Amino acid sequence: MDSIKDLSCTCSYEYNGYRSFWRTCERCRTQKEANNIKVNIFECPIPSDRVEALAVIFELQMPIEIRIYRDIIWQFINRPHPHPSHNMYEWLSVPPHASKLGPFYTGPNNNKVKLVSSTKSITQTHYSSPSIATAPVTEFLHENSLKIQISPTSTIAIKDECLALTPQLDHPDYKQLQFTINNTQFVQNHVIAKLCECPARVKPIQFVEFGSFRSGHRLQWLNLLAMLELDSLPIAEESIAILIMHSILQYGPLAIDGKRSDNSWCSEAHEQLLEDNFIDELTARLDHRLDDCELNWQSELVLLVVTMITMRMLTICNSTREDKVASLAIKCRRIGEKWVDLISETIKFTSSPDFNEIENLRLKMVTIGISCILTFSTHSDRIHCLLSSSEHAISLLKAATTTHDNIILNKIQSNISSFARNIMRFSVRTLVMVQPIVAEFLQKISFKSLNDFSAIYWAVIRSKGTMNGQWQKRTEDVYDGWYDCQYDSRYISINCITGTFLVDGMTIGFLPENITTNELFVRVFGNHIFEVQLAESPKTYITKHTYHGNGKVQYEFHVNDRTKHLIITERHITTNEIFRLIPHSHFQTELPDIFVSNHSHWLNARSQIVEFRPIHFKEANFLDHKPYILSLTTGYIVTNDMTNEQKLVNQSSSFFDTLFSEYFIRLDSKPYIYMMGDCSSRSDIIIHIHLSRLGIAFKYNGTTKIITSREYSDMCIDQDQWLGTLTGLTSSLLLSPLSVKHYRLEHYPYRKLIVPFGTILSTRGQRETHQTVTIDRPSSMSFSHQYFVFTLNDRLKILQSTDSPAGWLYLALLHATTSHSLPDHYTGMTGMERAFQLLYSAGCWSDQPFNELSLNILGEIASISPKVNYYPEHLTCMENIDWNSNGIPYSMQHFGYYLIAKKLIDSSQLFNFMYPQLKTNEMPKIFQGKMHNEMLLKKLYWDYRD
Repeated sequence: MDSIKDLSCTCSYEYNGYRSFWRTCERCRTQKEANNIKVNIFECPIPSDRVEALAVIFELQMPIEIRIYRDIIWQFINRPHPHPSHNMYEWLSVPPHASKLGPFYTGPNNNKVKLVSSTKSITQTHYSSPSIATAPVTEFLHENSLKIQISPTSTIAIKDECLALTPQLDHPDYKQLQFTINNTQFVQNHVIAKLCECPARVKPIQFVEFGSFRSGHRLQWLNLLAMLELDSLPIAEESIAILIMHSILQYGPLAIDGKRSDNSWCSEAHEQLLEDNFIDELTARLDHRLDDCELNWQSELVLLVVTMITMRMLTICNSTREDKVASLAIKCRRIGEKWVDLISETIKFTSSPDFNEIENLRLKMVTIGISCILTFSTHSDRIHCLLSSSEHAISLLKAATTTHDNIILNKIQSNISSFARNIMRFSVRTLVMVQPIVAEFLQKISFKSLNDFSAIYWAVIRSKGTMNGQWQKRTEDVYDGWYDCQYDSRYISINCITGTFLVDGMTIGFLPENITTNELFVRVFGNHIFEVQLAESPKTYITKHTYHGNGKVQYEFHVNDRTKHLIITERHITTNEIFRLIPHSHFQTELPDIFVSNHSHWLNARSQIVEFRPIHFKEANFLDHKPYILSLTTGYIVTNDMTNEQKLVNQSSSFFDTLFSEYFIRLDSKPYIYMMGDCSSRSDIIIHIHLSRLGIAFKYNGTTKIITSREYSDMCIDQDQWLGTLTGLTSSLLLSPLSVKHYRLEHYPYRKLIVPFGTILSTRGQRETHQTVTIDRPSSMSFSHQYFVFTLNDRLKILQSTDSPAGWLYLALLHATTSHSLPDHYTGMTGMERAFQLLYSAGCWSDQPFNELSLNILGEIASISPKVNYYPEHLTCMENIDWNSNGIPYSMQHFGYYLIAKKLIDSSQLFNFMYPQLKTNEMPKIFQGKMHNEMLLKKLYWDYRD
């Protein structure tokens, strides 16, 4: 800038012959260039004051012991808010301090107490880059601008501290008595005065007992004994459990009225536990309470409270009573283990789809597991009473893993109350404190307890019975609970603190989604939740529990990575037999539908026999009910009943095809018909013919060639299926009386016609004079089991239904769809005439709402009428009739079918109020839209009659 300070501006406009332009002088060009040059300032990273500089250096290179100790103190002071926001600037997060001082920092990156400043570094302000054109040299060099401070603390008030250390009552019945457990002052009169606010669900005596329990710290244990004796408070409730446990665990006042207790280590609040007679009385009451609830695993809070009281007694009582109290603690543990087994069995075989119920059962197991853990919560001088054998160590591991597994398996963690979470923390503390004794004991017995527990816990070893692994403690830290072992090719780890049991780094859990959503799994196991572990084979899961009866089988699940196919194996523990589940789709094109859709198929790998069992594995007789078996050696499917052995007839055989195409195709499709040959009959060839969807059966005699009906034992299939009516109907089967019954024909001639329910389809070829009527019965149809039986009354020359009103309506539909201009030979009238006779008869009318089946039939009847409307719709000058092209002659598509069907439905709904318990069925769609102009239909109906 010195080069232009003596120059003046000579900028001017110049003209070059074409246009004028602005010419900038050298002074202005230099000035502009200088204004555009900016230089960042320099801030010294170390304060100029020596003391402050030394403080920064100490913070950077503070000994790790001092730094950690300070972090611990800082976190204790900030315990309500472990990560408080301070809105201050960290020295090692702003330049140039981060780049200049960072290499000299020797502490951890996640330390809690940091060097901060309440002021911003000047390098972070708008003064950080002044222009060289105007700023002097002194403005580019600055002293350190950050203040020397450490992360601030946020202390907690004593009132809030007391509130945090006192459990809060959440239940609305006891919430208003929170003041009674905050301290041990005498508030009994205050509680009595609040009796007017006593909730309706709480008895007044219980209200007073709860509020008076802590009135006087010397009386708390006496009040507890009285409560157990009189059963004045229900200890199975969480609020009562909170009251008792807070009272017995709180240390209590150190001195009252300036007098100190004779036992300096025991406060006055618990001095009763030093009296042997009091211990005897309280032990007897607790033992009696355990006997009362031993068979009721629903009382998990009772067990927890009794265990806590027992362990508090064992911790304080005299040595003369420690064995007696320890025996009571062992009894609590034994009952807890028994309850865990009972609840596990309940979860395994529960048929309820309500997941909340399963979650509640798991929470009960967590509480019971914690109760078992707390039976080890005493000081080291008396732990030998509770942890002195391999059985005791196994009990500790069982309790820890039970708690861990059920917390993991409980998907809805929000169900866990604050009380339960506090008890969980207390149980973890117990497990940590007992680890030195556990480690010493396991070393003493050469880790035998870990081998025995692994054989109980891991299903793979359980099936083999024993394990003899070489265990090692992972670290030398006595409070570390990890133990490791190599078992064959598997790596097993146990954490005695968290209850984690790992096999190759994987713990117990659920099956992965690609298995539980697989069609093969869903078909047999539904939404059942298995607790699984890794099996011997890689990438294979095995159920932790055994199933069916006395734990007969376990299941293995494996997904082939290459084919993505799920393989489900069933292992029988007692017989060592292995079954594999075969996908039912493998049989769909080979076997009748009932053998595929009504069974699950299990292949015995040893005998090569496929067992046909119930589909759902939760059925009580899932293993034992095997109505059919398929031998892969012979290729035959036979019944499993040796007294009446039958063999399945191959559907591809000519015999099956002959009978099916001649008779049974008239009732249902081929997949829903199967034939069983009777192996017990030696004189005659007997074939049992079953129609699985319709639920009817016939018996074919190979000698007489007669097919008799199971439902009508005195009737057989008529070889001549001609009726003389319902002409063109191909989906019906005519039954006639057996020859031995012919004498009855003189008095009352009768035949029966079986017609399946389905969608009526009518077609007519170009050269055919009569329509062909078939009944479509798809695999996914509703009412697939429904069929109707009509009696041919030869005296009246009519067909009569045996079912009302659905049977009469269906008969009317059949007459209408098979109608022709000429009268039927049998009835002497056209099908349309007979249809309207039936629709007007009493059998088709009902004073209660029609069921879904009848409404379906009425919808089909209404659809016979042609669609009519005006053209254009807003005028009445032209009538448009859209005749149905379904094969029925136009002259037989009467306008009245729709009208009378609508009238039948309207009439049935007049008295709906008298049948509130009946389900309201949806009206057929043909009556919901504007497919028909009813006014025009009525007009055409009367025109047709005229």
